[in-house]
Amino acid sequence: MIVSGPRMNTPFFQITSTGGSTVYVSVSRLLRIQAISLESHVTIFFEGFLVDVETKDGRAEDVANELWTKSNTPGVDLIELGPKTSHVTSISFS
Repeated sequence: MIVSGPRMNTPFFQITSTGGSTVYVSVSRLLRIQAISLESHVTIFFEGFLVDVETKDGRAEDVANELWTKSNTPGVDLIELGPKTSHVTSISFS
């Protein structure tokens, strides 16, 4: 698992689970973001790390698109994802 702290020279995801655990994962480790709209579910695949996100009201595609856009926007240092993120109801990772 590749997990590190923020403020390196590369953008990071700051992911906080529903239980309150927080990890930092380099955007360079991002492999894929998959949205399953009918199930309101987003899965984020990193090298050696997996994040499951449950969304409100079938908003999986919105959440996935927002994360993808932020991960590909120059100048973004930190991408926050947590239970208080818009349209997110729960997050778990392994």
